[in-house]
Amino acid sequence: MKQLEQFMPRVNKILIIGWQARESHFLELLRLKPTRVEHLMVVCGNQEAGKKALDHFVAEVGPKFLAPNVRIADGGFTDFVVNRQGDEFFKA
Repeated sequence: MKQLEQFMPRVNKILIIGWQARESHFLELLRLKPTRVEHLMVVCGNQEAGKKALDHFVAEVGPKFLAPNVRIADGGFTDFVVNRQGDEFFKA
């Protein structure tokens, strides 16, 4: 956790994969440590589940984390990998 805390000011991308944005330690860290997220991607099974995860994430950490570039993947993790949905996210 200490290492993660040290890197938080440099975080500019968050990729939420299947955890539904409910990892309390990480959410608390995001609330307390300054960072500027420019890209946010949610991979959570389908658009509906991804939207729920995104809504929960924003409710927990605040609207400052609703990045200018937000994307919800169409499918789950396998689709994300096989269809290379993260390529643009990782290049940004």
